[in-house]
Amino acid sequence: MTAHHNVTSSSLHLFETAWRAYRKLVDEDYMEHAALTAVIAAVLPTLLPPAGSSTGWMADLGCGDLGLLAPLLRPLPLAGFIGVDATAEVLPLAAGRLGGGRGEGVERGYGGAPWPCEWVCADLLDWSEERRKALQEEGVIDASGVEPNSSSSSSGSTKICSSPLPRMHVISCLFALHHLSDPLKQRALAALRACMATGGSLLIADVFRKDGEDREAYLSRYKARTVEWVRLEKEEREAVLEHVCTSDYPSERSEFVALARRAGWGKARWLWGGMHEAEAVLLLQF
Repeated sequence: MTAHHNVTSSSLHLFETAWRAYRKLVDEDYMEHAALTAVIAAVLPTLLPPAGSSTGWMADLGCGDLGLLAPLLRPLPLAGFIGVDATAEVLPLAAGRLGGGRGEGVERGYGGAPWPCEWVCADLLDWSEERRKALQEEGVIDASGVEPNSSSSSSGSTKICSSPLPRMHVISCLFALHHLSDPLKQRALAALRACMATGGSLLIADVFRKDGEDREAYLSRYKARTVEWVRLEKEEREAVLEHVCTSDYPSERSEFVALARRAGWGKARWLWGGMHEAEAVLLLQF
């Protein structure tokens, strides 16, 4: 799948060719990735079943090159991992960081990673909705997105272990959902809710608008931040800004939580907020 919601072909090309600029943003901590990563490192192990249970499936949507997550993932007691990104070129980089091969399906073994890995080139909304549809077709969930006769089992472990298409215990999404409009975000959140195992968690790190702030005011604030990006060349800063202005649609914090609740997520907890009042980490559960 190659569709990209709210990302034009020109801005996608810009994103792909400006990868070095984005790596500088991370490496220089201009978006507070160090603090954000520390929060994720602390919470992620608590969201999985106990070691040895073999039920801990995880997916990362918009995985990029896994530059931040790979060191955090390797020690986890996962049954398997799925990395999804709309840019095919970054998947070999992500696979390399975990020690697996590009495109290696979960049925083909471990491929050097600590557990089976699958690498999927797909838009996150398309992947979420198509996986929900596949789970429904397999009978893992019903049309409403819940397990048939789920009241007889509180853990969901049987479905996860026996189904050829497991539900996820954890799905992470770092700096990807802001590319979607609010209606598309709600669609994605609803589809992801159906893809989760009972008790599953959606861990989101992203940029958000302040409550009451419109997109134009947010972009103005964001542009002002770029003067501090002294390690980026002028052309690199312009490339990042063009991508932000053409493709980023961050939600207000309170509205994003409202979208999540309408999509079926009963619990929302803000784990961290950055000094720029944009970057934040949100945990959704049900």
